[in-house]
Amino acid sequence: GYGPVSLSYYHGIQDLEEYYYVNAGVSFGDFGVNLGAHEDDMMHIDFSYAYNDNLSFTFSQVVDNVDGAYDDDLNVVVSYSIPIE
Repeated sequence: GYGPVSLSYYHGIQDLEEYYYVNAGVSFGDFGVNLGAHEDDMMHIDFSYAYNDNLSFTFSQVVDNVDGAYDDDLNVVVSYSIPIE
């Protein structure tokens, strides 16, 4: 990644040699957008917002589901972290 832009590529090993996942993301302060593509013809988009250092929200939606194998309902994730000092 560079600045607010990131690009990641993951490739499986051993039993998952055919598997890959690509993720492109961009952040704007407390907001972020990620687009991910899996080898099995599924693509999703995530919108995230960090309310503060402890609380964040992510809205994830499948946008390309070629064979209909994935649930395409909107997923909402609320994350809360507790600092350990």
